[in-house]
Amino acid sequence: MSCDSPSSASRAFERLLSIICRLRGPDGCPWDREQTLGSLRGALIEETYECVDAMGRKDEESICEELGDLYLIVTMLSCIAEREVGFGVSEVLTKVSEKLVRRHPHVFGESVVSDASEVVAQWERIKAAEKSAFDESFEGDFAGVLEGISEGLPPLRKSYEYQKRAGKVGFDWPDAGGAFGKVDEELDELREAV
Repeated sequence: MSCDSPSSASRAFERLLSIICRLRGPDGCPWDREQTLGSLRGALIEETYECVDAMGRKDEESICEELGDLYLIVTMLSCIAEREVGFGVSEVLTKVSEKLVRRHPHVFGESVVSDASEVVAQWERIKAAEKSAFDESFEGDFAGVLEGISEGLPPLRKSYEYQKRAGKVGFDWPDAGGAFGKVDEELDELREAV
């Protein structure tokens, strides 16, 4: 199965964008006009979970409907951002397109990979290099390895992301004994320093 043709998808997206612009326009819907980036946060999360649920159930009709709801929310948020913060749909789509090309040099450049795990490793290297370039241009100090984990994640997911990052720098053990050993090591260092 392949993607829709660009022209077919373009027409469908232009129609959605046109409908949203009309809904948010002077003669549109009062509710749609009142929405802000903040007011739609809950809707974005809710629609995402509904889509994930439909995918888990492998309910094709619901997946299609929930993906449509996500397109609606993301497109509306992009339109609202144009008014509230100064970038809109075009900038959002341009940024994500540039990121995809930049992080897929095995498709759009000269890099060679042999399997999906190499693609993931390459993606992470490119992402780290981009972050490093950003960090060097920033006049401040970043928290390090745990920097960039979204505060908006549900608590369980956030703790998983913290553990995944910590594991990448050696803070991952097969059982609790390893963690206790690390705590003892740190306490010994503290005693020595005091």
